[in-house]
Amino acid sequence: MRGALLLVAVVLALAGCGGSSSPPRTTSVLPKERPPELVVLDWSDALNHELNEDAGSFFARGAVFVGSTGERSVLQTLGEATAFNASFPCQGQIVAMSREGNRVTAMFLLGNRSSFVCVAERTSDQATFTIVNGKITRMEVLPD
Repeated sequence: MRGALLLVAVVLALAGCGGSSSPPRTTSVLPKERPPELVVLDWSDALNHELNEDAGSFFARGAVFVGSTGERSVLQTLGEATAFNASFPCQGQIVAMSREGNRVTAMFLLGNRSSFVCVAERTSDQATFTIVNGKITRMEVLPD
């Protein structure tokens, strides 16, 4: 009898712990967004390792690229973003980075890619990235 009462008490206690059909309350129902700096670092790492499709996956659909002379490209698909990344003649090691809100400015020390000879090797270049929901929505190469 004593064992049966203990069993009833345990069942009642467990029923009170999870009997609600509503979801538990949490402080955030969405996964935390990756910091914009990490998005830029991961994109750069993929590009430097010639993982062009991976690098392309960091770009949002409709991302805008603005070159240092003002030319613009809009990347509508993963295929376009992959081809865009494959066309970079240089890789770049990030040597400095700053962030203001969702905008990251990175300075790159340029070097050769295995598929291209970088004519600007050992020079630096800067670009500003706008990151929204973990994706690059705008990349602008800053004029020298």
